[in-house]
Amino acid sequence: MTSAHRGSFSQTVHVPVSLVGLLIGKKGANIKEINYRSGARCWVDNTKLVKGCKVVEITGNDLKSVTMARQIIESQIRQFKTIRDRESGYSGFGARHSEERKEKQKSKENQEFVNPDTLDGEDYGDYVFQSDNDEEEESTNPKEPKEDSAKSNSKNNNSKAHAKMEDEEQKLQKEAEKEWDLIEISIWARNNLWGGEESKTYSVGCATTAVCSKTGRIEILPYPRLAEMGTHFFKRFKEQLENEKYEMWKEQGGKEWRELMMKANKSMEKNLCKAVAHYNAAFHGAIHANECLTARSLARNLLVSFSYLANRVRRSCRMDIYCQAVDIFKTVLELDGSDETWLFSGGARKSVVDIILEMVEDVGILLPSLDVEMREMVQLGERFVSKLGRWTTCEQERKYLGLARVRQGEAMFNKAAMAMGDKNYTDALYLFQELYSVVEEAKRHLRFPAEGESDGSDVGSQSHTLSYLWQDLRLLITDIRIHTSLAEALKAVHDGDVILQDALEGYETLQLELVYSAVDKYRLAVTLARGEDIEIMCIAFTKIASVYIKVFKDGIHKSKAKEYLNDVMEYSKVMSRNLYAMEWYKEASTFLKNMQDDKQRQEDELWQNQRKVYMDQLTDEMRTLELHKSDTNQEFLIFLFAKFPPKHRAESEWKHLLPKKEVDDWGTWKKAMMKLVTIYHPDRVDRAVHSDKYHVLCEEITKELTNRYQRFK
Repeated sequence: MTSAHRGSFSQTVHVPVSLVGLLIGKKGANIKEINYRSGARCWVDNTKLVKGCKVVEITGNDLKSVTMARQIIESQIRQFKTIRDRESGYSGFGARHSEERKEKQKSKENQEFVNPDTLDGEDYGDYVFQSDNDEEEESTNPKEPKEDSAKSNSKNNNSKAHAKMEDEEQKLQKEAEKEWDLIEISIWARNNLWGGEESKTYSVGCATTAVCSKTGRIEILPYPRLAEMGTHFFKRFKEQLENEKYEMWKEQGGKEWRELMMKANKSMEKNLCKAVAHYNAAFHGAIHANECLTARSLARNLLVSFSYLANRVRRSCRMDIYCQAVDIFKTVLELDGSDETWLFSGGARKSVVDIILEMVEDVGILLPSLDVEMREMVQLGERFVSKLGRWTTCEQERKYLGLARVRQGEAMFNKAAMAMGDKNYTDALYLFQELYSVVEEAKRHLRFPAEGESDGSDVGSQSHTLSYLWQDLRLLITDIRIHTSLAEALKAVHDGDVILQDALEGYETLQLELVYSAVDKYRLAVTLARGEDIEIMCIAFTKIASVYIKVFKDGIHKSKAKEYLNDVMEYSKVMSRNLYAMEWYKEASTFLKNMQDDKQRQEDELWQNQRKVYMDQLTDEMRTLELHKSDTNQEFLIFLFAKFPPKHRAESEWKHLLPKKEVDDWGTWKKAMMKLVTIYHPDRVDRAVHSDKYHVLCEEITKELTNRYQRFK
């Protein structure tokens, strides 16, 4: 049964008790896999038992996932029942009861089936799997009389609907299985890349050799033959690459498609490695024979093979592949770097320039993702770039070297930014320092314009093709400058924390010299971050204030701490984020609140002490006021206005509040008392004009007026 409410869908499936354990699997492995494949949540409701079946509840956020989970469960139950029946010799039993089964099928055909894909959250009906005992009980029921022609037509329509629904379910089931298999293939491919797990190099093996019939020595085949064999192996690899499809494996291997996929992967590796090995041997043979045209053609084939190989080996081995490819490119440029036909071949074929550019871009992405030390990453980048001539006169090589330097710089910058995120400021600063030489090399090779010169963006400029690289380089220089300052500032904050902790906990007595050194580190962080990052400034200010409040504790340092905290509050106003999620802001806010509370507490204590003195001076007035507390409202106001008139307010504001005669109107007196409370309230008294003594008197009068007003509520 399906139901939907508040964006959630649910269905139930009845499963025979004898098959519940198989459905759940060992330690719940099978039902967890169903949940993962479908995206829904399935569990067995052990509190319900319907006709020998347990109820499996399926819930999900969308109808597709719930339907997929139900279909997987139904498919597995059918498989479980088939296996169980086969093991128990169920086929003979079925032959003896074929007629009863036909009658059961007829009764099922009378049910109305609904295509779940045509509904949106409506009731589908219960999908019940009955046990064998239930089937036997139904077969013993008396047969119904022969139906008339109208019912027969209805039965045929229901049968067609049932068949259509089964086709739709099988289609959805196949799609779900295909989707799951594709996920499995993707995971397997990522975990089974070519090459050793810890290896940083990849060997393609050696080319085919032959034994000389005259000398008996092993000799390398002639380079034309090697080139022919390399082409043969590469074509086989391309054919296998085109057939590297799930549908092909499924069609040829059936249930054993996984083994076929693994064998195909091994065969592809073998053919591609042989192609690279033979092309490489043929390339060096052509160079030795001074066949430049043949060498350039073989170099292109070798670069294409390297581009396929690099994407299929492990990440740790890819830099070795890229270095070999650039080495081949460098060798060909030394032969004849002016052959633009070879460099910029058009048509459907990818040009050599495009292949090298893609490799340079891939290296820029690969370097920060390698799990290696900072120095090793720098060495790998230098190894790749050094394959090209630093002082080359070839224009194309110079451009590629400049591009390689820019991408190397970006890779080092990204790695440094990751180190800053991990609070590894020492390594980050090391990379920023190493970036200086990389940027200078990029400037020289790309002929980066000096400040004030044209950037080549105008139409007709010879440097127009390099303008996009200049923009990347200019942005990289700006990022390096900013993040170097930020890394130094964050390192200063971190060093200050270490020094302060050592000063407070590393010695038996407080080491003030270390405390002042920590404060100096925080101030240095403010100087480095000023104009670059407000948050670092706020962090440093908060830490300085914390030292002044927690360590020194005297009034002068607390006053300085308050100034720093006020600066934090002002700077934080320009930050568009949830400040209360920041620890430094919560700490600064707590410090300010505590300081304000302490100041208010001190002022209140001082006022209470002064108030006691004024109350002693107002003893006669308080005694007089106490004597008139029992007066009526009319009498009390006459006494109040005569004895203690509100001299801080004009008579026009309060004189009319005294009725001319005694009145019993409840509303009139309530309004009068409420108005008098506001008139005599001490907050309305200017203590600079009227004395503090008068202020205290107004407080006591306000208390009495408030009590009288409360009686009218």
